[in-house]
Amino acid sequence: MRRTDSEPVAVVDRDMVASPVAARAGGVRRRMRLRSAQACSPRLRVVERDLVAEVRAFERVAAPPRRWARQTAGITPHA
Repeated sequence: MRRTDSEPVAVVDRDMVASPVAARAGGVRRRMRLRSAQACSPRLRVVERDLVAEVRAFERVAAPPRRWARQTAGITPHA
């Protein structure tokens, strides 16, 4: 299911909410309890946090600098 930027969505981890801009426009705030967030924004779509997907996404971003650092670790600048 694809979302639009105007759709209020809340990512939930242990009943605490992380919210993008569209949800915040409806009154949802970070670290708000789920029930309070749903009361503020009845159209709020709730998505469970996917920690595995977050780690994969971070690894894709972090891997190239790590590779570069390994390749240049033994190189010393010329004086």
